[in-house]
Amino acid sequence: GIAPALEMAKDAGIPVIIIDMALEEEDLDLVTTCIESDNVNLGYLAGQTLMEAIGGEGEIAILDFNTIKCVRERVEG
Repeated sequence: GIAPALEMAKDAGIPVIIIDMALEEEDLDLVTTCIESDNVNLGYLAGQTLMEAIGGEGEIAILDFNTIKCVRERVEG
């Protein structure tokens, strides 16, 4: 994982901001700020937008890399 790099940044006094990245509970104290999106809602909105773009008819395929949490959540939406 990235915990060693986070520890080095913390030791060097470098603030770390993570965006849409899952961390282990014990590593949360290594980051300054964590920003997370509402990925389920983003997936829903993306689906709505795609359906509108194709006139509300047809099929949409989702090709995903489901080992990543934010991708799983967006597909869920």
